[in-house]
Amino acid sequence: MREEDDDKGLPDVPTIGSVLKGQGYRTALIGKWHLGMGPEFSPLRRGFDRFWGYLSGTIDYTTHVSLGGGGKGKRVTYADAAPVELQGYFPELATAKAVEYIEGQKAAPFFLLVTLALPHTPLQVPAQWKKPFAGKMPEAQATYAGMVSC
Repeated sequence: MREEDDDKGLPDVPTIGSVLKGQGYRTALIGKWHLGMGPEFSPLRRGFDRFWGYLSGTIDYTTHVSLGGGGKGKRVTYADAAPVELQGYFPELATAKAVEYIEGQKAAPFFLLVTLALPHTPLQVPAQWKKPFAGKMPEAQATYAGMVSC
């Protein structure tokens, strides 16, 4: 069963990735894409040399299963064009991947687009981020504040 959003995506138009790649930059996108699930809409076909992240609109941040916006009920995390299974809280993983990418860029100009979805539903955050706010506000607000802090 395909979700309604599975067949939709960004038309073949210039992106900041394609423009900068055309100027000699190495380009990468880390985080949320949500501009198409199919290979024809891939960030790798829209000007990005590298992609690490998820394609759908919303994921469970710990299981990395799509909750909607494409691929619902499936893992939608990728390293370039290859599906990848991850362990951990997605925003923390994406941040670490962005730092790793930056540290690896020494020789030529590069452009890195980091699209962290926080704060965005579902309201999920590891206890360490929520702890400073717990007991000081309603639980949902403490979770949200933890997501913003993360």
